[in-house]
Amino acid sequence: MVPELAGTSHYAPWPEDALTGSVLRPRLVFGLYAARIPTHYDTLGVRRDATAAEIREAYLRRARVHHPDVATGDQRATSAAMADLNRAYDVLRRPASRATYDRSLDQPTAAATEQADQPTATGFASDGDEEFRPPSPGSRTMGRVLSPSGPAKMPWRSMAVAAVIGAVVIVASAALIESPEDEPPDGILRIGSCVAVEANNDVREIACGPEAELVVRLVIPTDATCPAAYLAYRDRLGLGTACVEPYEPADT
Repeated sequence: MVPELAGTSHYAPWPEDALTGSVLRPRLVFGLYAARIPTHYDTLGVRRDATAAEIREAYLRRARVHHPDVATGDQRATSAAMADLNRAYDVLRRPASRATYDRSLDQPTAAATEQADQPTATGFASDGDEEFRPPSPGSRTMGRVLSPSGPAKMPWRSMAVAAVIGAVVIVASAALIESPEDEPPDGILRIGSCVAVEANNDVREIACGPEAELVVRLVIPTDATCPAAYLAYRDRLGLGTACVEPYEPADT
């Protein structure tokens, strides 16, 4: 719903993200205001030009607030917030997946702008600053209903082309995603991370090389219990418990 000052026709100022400074202003498309969908950058509270180190620091800072082990309040909302953080960091921490995501952010914006500048079905064109006005009672477009002259047809050819394009995109994306065992350690434990046990019995992430002896199979809250097949160690960053097992390189 568009925020509006009581008793006037003027709109209230649009809110801004406290960390990124971006204006969360909806855009008028086809006479309706569409809410701005938060991006992964918004979730982490960083700008689009943030460095890898800034993204990692932002993730850790917010994870310490929203992690189920430390957060108070609704556990369902806390778990959802933590899942959003994990999803955002998993995409932005890798250059390849981040570049793909950045391209996806730019494409819908251009398409929406082009559509918004075109006349709508009622003959009205709209832009980001124009208020929607319904057609007047005397307008020819009011009450007109257009119907096809023949029976509806299924666009099988278009659907087949879309399916092929979707399959190609999925395969290409999967090829760009590296497994955690092939990536340099960033200190944040996830499934597939190799770890070393420290003197205080915490574990820290290390490269999955010849010296690696343990690999993470689950990351759970500290008050949960690992399955019997795994060993439990506390994450050095305090972000849960790592359930680990002996590491076996893929080439052995």
